[in-house]
Amino acid sequence: MKDRFYYEYLASKWLDGRITQQEKDEFSAWYALLNQEELQVPASFAKNEEELSRRMFEHITKKIHPVHQLPQPRKVSTTVWVGLAASLLLIALISALWKSSYSAKESLHAHSVVQPGGPKALLTLSNGSIIDLDSIVNGSFVEDDGIIIEKDTDGQLIYRLASGGTDAATYAFNTISTPRGGEYKIVLPDGSRVWLNAASSLRYPLIFNADRREVELLEGEAYFEINKSIRSKKNIPFIVHAQEQELEVLGTRFNINTYLHTQVFTTLLEGSVKAGFKQSTQRQFLKPGQQLHLNAQSNTTSISDVSLDPILAWKDGLFYFENASLEVVLDEFSRWYDIDIEIKDKTKKYNFFGKIPRNTNLSTALAILRTTGVEYKMEKRKLIIY
Repeated sequence: MKDRFYYEYLASKWLDGRITQQEKDEFSAWYALLNQEELQVPASFAKNEEELSRRMFEHITKKIHPVHQLPQPRKVSTTVWVGLAASLLLIALISALWKSSYSAKESLHAHSVVQPGGPKALLTLSNGSIIDLDSIVNGSFVEDDGIIIEKDTDGQLIYRLASGGTDAATYAFNTISTPRGGEYKIVLPDGSRVWLNAASSLRYPLIFNADRREVELLEGEAYFEINKSIRSKKNIPFIVHAQEQELEVLGTRFNINTYLHTQVFTTLLEGSVKAGFKQSTQRQFLKPGQQLHLNAQSNTTSISDVSLDPILAWKDGLFYFENASLEVVLDEFSRWYDIDIEIKDKTKKYNFFGKIPRNTNLSTALAILRTTGVEYKMEKRKLIIY
């Protein structure tokens, strides 16, 4: 008999739209065995999507993990075990199942559903003009100081030299900024790729100069895949400025998080980087799987080994929590769903493990929290936790 990881894989394929009809039938048959009935979601099963999510979540987790019990509400300390990752992925299917079986008359009003974020950003050109990238169609392009900036068919920005363009563009800069609830991908003039998370800004030249490639992460979080650049048999370094940190790379993949003001977290996935305070000549080298924590307030740095998946999951469309506090979970929800958060009782402690697709709407994501004992209510775009 196939194990739960196989069905987690099928669930992820369903979410990505890559699942075949045969695999859908297999997944449905598996769920039917759990439920001892055909895979149907009648309108009478739940009064709304949130209630359906809660009940279906409880059912699946009890069947997959019979030795565990769901935590009781109101407990001061709650831990959701790692094995729930499969169940959290399955829960994300509920929205589609519910919408296909529940009549339009009984469905939630559109204004009451907070949708997930998506590719949204503002591009500030060298002359100060601002372009809303969400408002222009894929395949469009603009010219800035001899550089063609194209929004390609995949919706990412690509920079290339226009016919007759000059090196004057080396002294011209663009800034791309994502709002809360936004993310964006760009290809820099040297072919390096950057993924911007929500509420983030990156400043960069239209053309890199001959001996140094420099960009500045003004705020937020970004994942970088840097191309090696060689001129006259010399490697051209790539420099990332982030708050009080300066980081130098040649060709590598890494993530920089500056959401906590005065603190920078740099995580290396591949290659090698060295980083330290801008005002200091001392640099520390990172190995893959390590994270550098630079604290400008205490003027200290530290390096630790970390689990990469939770740190990089946002780039691949997932919330991924490993022993995360409620505050950490809500902080991510706040940025991605563009909502405000108020916690009434800060004495309660929770720790969360699991994965939730970022294309899940807010009501389904919150239904997962509720199964762990978190009580809440929504007031317009404000989430209140009790």
